[in-house]
Amino acid sequence: AMSYKSMAEQMNSQAVAEIVRELSEVNTEIERLEYYMSLLSPELVQIIRLFFFDRKTWYEIESETGFSRRTLTKRRTEAIERLAQMYSYTGEFISK
Repeated sequence: AMSYKSMAEQMNSQAVAEIVRELSEVNTEIERLEYYMSLLSPELVQIIRLFFFDRKTWYEIESETGFSRRTLTKRRTEAIERLAQMYSYTGEFISK
């Protein structure tokens, strides 16, 4: 029979392996997003970073960039659509 200590060690090692695997997958997705963002114009990257990563308000982004809210929302939508196209294209490529 397996002792409590050896069973706990086995469970801990399995948990660590699972966490390492998940972190590796997350890191791969981060690298993929960074690559796709590098294909966008610096202006679109700035808007995406400020809005989604820095979680700035529209007012803060307007102040920082000098663009109107309408321009910012249009460009954010453009950036999201372009990123979605990149993801869907590579998704199709990878799944075939």
